[in-house]
Amino acid sequence: MKIIFKAAEGAPFGNLAAQIIGEQIKLIEKKFGEVTPEIIVDEARNPKNLLHNYFEWDNNIGAEKWRRQQARNIINHLIVIREYKGNEKEIKAYFSVMINEKEKRYVSIEAVLKSKDFREQIISEALREIIYWKEKYKDYQELGLIFEAVEKTQKDLQFKKSKKEVVNQVSV
Repeated sequence: MKIIFKAAEGAPFGNLAAQIIGEQIKLIEKKFGEVTPEIIVDEARNPKNLLHNYFEWDNNIGAEKWRRQQARNIINHLIVIREYKGNEKEIKAYFSVMINEKEKRYVSIEAVLKSKDFREQIISEALREIIYWKEKYKDYQELGLIFEAVEKTQKDLQFKKSKKEVVNQVSV
């Protein structure tokens, strides 16, 4: 039976490439009995390997891309302590948001809380992550109460969104 691979949301490649990449990684798993980033890179060094073109082999460009990834890693792991209802809470300090159709940028939690658009983006992203998590663990009945809470929250947010759309249509 052939395994079908797809690109996850936000992947830097499409479904056709996901199939090629997935099949190559399965071959690596079969050949080495395991899959590690080191093995994948070593196998991809060969220009004849189908994974080769998915890597940057120019060390100057690759180093710069790696430093940008390190910067993302730093900003994604920064926490700020904020007071919430009289208690101190640790919360993510910066969030990645769309500024326009083509531009993404990190903004502070303060900017997220001040901007309705940023807040809606973060809540939508959180809900997508929760739904993904729910789908991933759907076979575990022990998590049923969590799933119910997710479904209720999802319905509540959809109701608020549809109610807002009706108000906007009436006021136009």
